[in-house]
Amino acid sequence: MAAPSVAVDNLNPKVVLNCEYAVRGEIVIHAQRLQQQLQTQPGSLPFDEILYCNIGNPQSLGQKPVTFFREVIALCDHPCLLEKEETKSLFSADAISRATTILASIPGRATGAYSHSQGIKGLRDAIAAGIASRDGYPANADDIFLTDGASPGVHMMMQLLLRNEKDGILCPIPQYPLYSASIALHGGALVPYYLNESTGWGLEISDLKKQLEDSRLKGIDVRALVVINPGNPTGQVLAEENQRDIVKFCKNEGLVLLADEVYQENIYVDNKKFNSFKKIARSMGYNEDDLPLVSFQSVSKGYYGECGKRGGYMEITGFSAPVREQIYKVASVNLCSNITGQILASLVMNPPKAGDASYASYKAEKDGILQSLARRAKALENAFNSLEGITCNKTEGAMYLFPQLSLPQKAIDAAKAANKAPDAFYALRLLEATGIVVVPGSGFGQVPGTWHIRCTILPQEEKIPAIISRFKAFHEGFMAALEAHHRHTGSLLHSAFLARSPHLTSLTYIAGSIAPSPAANEMLRAAARALTVSSLNPKVLALADHHLGGLVARRAQSMQQELDANPASHPFSEVLALCNHPHLLDRSEASFMFSSDAITRAREIGIEGLRDAIAAGIASRDGLPSYSEDIFLTDGAAAPVHMMMHLLICGKKDGILCPIPSHSLYTDSMVLRGATLVPYYLDESRGWSVNISDLKKQLDGARAKGIAVRGLVVVNPGNPTGQVLVEENQCEIVELCKNECLVLLADEVYQENIYTDQKKFNSFKKVARSIGYGEGDISLVSFHSVSNGYYGECGRRGGYMEVTGFSSEVRGEVYKVASLSACSNISGQILMSLVMNPPKVGDESYPSYRAERDSILSSLSCCAEAMVSTFNSMEGMTCNKAEGGISVFPSVRLPPRAIEAAEAMNTEPDVFYALRLLESTGIVVVPGSVFGQVPGTWHFRCTILPQEEKTRQIISRFNYNSMPSSMDSLRCYSPHTILIPKTIRSRNLIRASMDSSFSGPESKKAPNSVSFTSKVNKVYEDKSMGILCYTDESGELICEGFDEGPRLTWQDMEKINREKELKAEEDRRERMMRIGVAGIDWSSLRTAVSKPVSMGEELKK
Repeated sequence: MAAPSVAVDNLNPKVVLNCEYAVRGEIVIHAQRLQQQLQTQPGSLPFDEILYCNIGNPQSLGQKPVTFFREVIALCDHPCLLEKEETKSLFSADAISRATTILASIPGRATGAYSHSQGIKGLRDAIAAGIASRDGYPANADDIFLTDGASPGVHMMMQLLLRNEKDGILCPIPQYPLYSASIALHGGALVPYYLNESTGWGLEISDLKKQLEDSRLKGIDVRALVVINPGNPTGQVLAEENQRDIVKFCKNEGLVLLADEVYQENIYVDNKKFNSFKKIARSMGYNEDDLPLVSFQSVSKGYYGECGKRGGYMEITGFSAPVREQIYKVASVNLCSNITGQILASLVMNPPKAGDASYASYKAEKDGILQSLARRAKALENAFNSLEGITCNKTEGAMYLFPQLSLPQKAIDAAKAANKAPDAFYALRLLEATGIVVVPGSGFGQVPGTWHIRCTILPQEEKIPAIISRFKAFHEGFMAALEAHHRHTGSLLHSAFLARSPHLTSLTYIAGSIAPSPAANEMLRAAARALTVSSLNPKVLALADHHLGGLVARRAQSMQQELDANPASHPFSEVLALCNHPHLLDRSEASFMFSSDAITRAREIGIEGLRDAIAAGIASRDGLPSYSEDIFLTDGAAAPVHMMMHLLICGKKDGILCPIPSHSLYTDSMVLRGATLVPYYLDESRGWSVNISDLKKQLDGARAKGIAVRGLVVVNPGNPTGQVLVEENQCEIVELCKNECLVLLADEVYQENIYTDQKKFNSFKKVARSIGYGEGDISLVSFHSVSNGYYGECGRRGGYMEVTGFSSEVRGEVYKVASLSACSNISGQILMSLVMNPPKVGDESYPSYRAERDSILSSLSCCAEAMVSTFNSMEGMTCNKAEGGISVFPSVRLPPRAIEAAEAMNTEPDVFYALRLLESTGIVVVPGSVFGQVPGTWHFRCTILPQEEKTRQIISRFNYNSMPSSMDSLRCYSPHTILIPKTIRSRNLIRASMDSSFSGPESKKAPNSVSFTSKVNKVYEDKSMGILCYTDESGELICEGFDEGPRLTWQDMEKINREKELKAEEDRRERMMRIGVAGIDWSSLRTAVSKPVSMGEELKK
């Protein structure tokens, strides 16, 4: 019998052994089982409800959202509300004004579109203004990276800093387990420093220095220091003097300071206030270049508590430009953070001010929440300190208490017998007796021989007395039953602690190392100070420029070229607006502004039911059962791809079969994890189908080289290729994965984008079941997203993966990795459930929904047909039919001169072509080399998303400016000759060409053309095509033409300019008449999606 394709013993050991996330660990999983028991068997437990005190999730425990924030989000979710008169009575005036301003800062007002990978510029400007107001020092929008909460920012920095197990991060103990888990996941060493419980969890610089020096003695290169202020789980607020010492320490030791400042609004004592580390550093006279500093902020905490919106940012200062480029590269792998979270982060940093219409209600809500949290913290603190065997420091900030337990010997012995840490044993007994959920201190780390629990202060104030009463009764009974003995200390407890906390023992020291000399120690410090590109993770450096941030796209951004996005679907945005501002459901005016089924759907939506709804949608699509336990809701499809790569990839000897061409997400994810990409080539001559014989050949070849091939990626419909696989081809793929024990990773995000009668979408799950394979026969992961289809909600970052054929043990590891990011954003989760369950016949919204859906898909279909026909009508291009997806991928046969010119510019020929296309026409495409292609062939990806009127312009520009015109000069003249097209207006672009110092043999020059040498002083831009202006060695201005003839005077050149521009305008008008009006009857193209009109012959005319 073949070994299973996925088992716990062949998963990444960094995940299975070292990666722990106690906040959602064993205790919480057990609590969820008890909750289900209470629902199915009422009265079966000694309590009637589970009281969650384990996680900082305020709104799940009854905290109300801040009204102003939700009003603005609802208006941004459904901008049509801004055009309705009733809106003025439902929303505050400043919320309407703020939403209008925010939407104006978003290109096309499209909150469903991908943003810049750092986040929307206008929102980053607002956040920078908020930081400057808070600190009294300037902040720059370019320093801000908007993220899905703080967690992705932490993972991003760990990816950059940790090259191998000899790189370490100084991390506080106790600490939020995100840090230990992230360090373990990225293969680094955690260097612990202990907070001083006896001084209120103070940070001792002497202990910091000791831990740093000890780790350096062991050969660990310590890269950074993590500081959490206010503290989690400890609740302390650092004094300003302590912060100054920390800043000085990092400066002297060359460490990056990673400042977790997500609880900056949660301060409950009068004698402490929050100061950002940036403010402290500037107040000490340190400039930006003196200290590399990353500060993290999130919308999940504070008085707002919007955990489900997954909004946050990191502000990066003190990094060089080359290092910043690497950070941007990693950020762009996930495209962007969700737009709702971005908007909320800007609101959190810029709340209503005195004089605004919402200020009074906002201030009352904020003060009410913070004052109540302070009262709850005090009540719980007093209760813990009143119990025998418990001591608890004061909670100065954040959302937690971290009391110490003095456990009797019998409790420790009982825990050992149960193979559990003593505090985990205590927490389980507490849960089973009272229904109170806390987190064992061993999940956060603690001084060996001490035991703690973390308890949040978030349950509603009226429930605090019940928690105190239950806790007191349990603890007194627990202590009496076990007869308190002497406290157990020493090596036994230390060993037990280490056994239960492997993620805190991941320091990988060099055995037998000798203490370095003072000179060697100084060399270590000097090396640490120099945070350069060469000191970053080489896996990050190996990462190719992601196509959204690649050369062509960056040039396009500099030229401010934008493509319009598809509008959001109306019924979906209605439901989102109602869910984001539920108060609307209580207002009578809502019935005039929203459809009745949108209101009903919004009332019915519950987080627990979203996976059920998606499973029902999958079952309806496939005609087969689907189970909510198999569904993991994610921030788009990129997040689960990374998750699966984390699980499957242990090192470079592990490989994944990946199609060529394919979306660069897969190659990027493998590069980041050090995997081997095993390419298989899609067959362009057969419409980009999967060639099973080539698949088998690549698989056998990889195994012969010692590569353990773990999975097969299939993208259907294709990206960038646009093919839709036939069922027979899918059956062959399933059989291969079954026989070869491969995990089938099925990217099915374009399942709604089908434009041909001859093909239909079949999920791989449906195909596998149809040929008789049960769930246990094949390991299958299918990915879906709200970013594509007819909905195109890229900015919402909603998606899921359905995981089937995995054992329960492996599922546990999948859940563990998913837990590291807490959860995906709730707006994306809701939208995903709507996409899988759209309005049905009989619903009030159905006619408008169906009209919108059909209109979008019909438009995409005719745009695809128009582009394919255009490319096939052009000399030197061939293009397969776009059967699905959102792009076409034409092949370009480039002339030898173009290839030589590209080589001279040290760039790929298709990149060279795409740049010339951009500079001549303003059309932005992605070079095929980003996606991979058969060597010696050249392609580009062109989306079919521009609106129809824009598509007409694109076709016209391609016909006028593409191969016949822009490449002619390269057929005739040497690639060493620089031609200046009239459409280039930037002198910087021209000078960039000069930097390559082009010069060639005299015999290869074009007539009267000029080759640049080091002696040419300056090039001037010319307004006419084919005129070159430069100064010779004497400084005289020379203008030369490419045709045979004498040198031209400036007056001659101006005359030629006028004549050429008049002729070009006449040609353009004539061509527009032939192609844009007479050549294509666009109204006739608006036919059913299933019957696209062929336009090849008309275009060829």
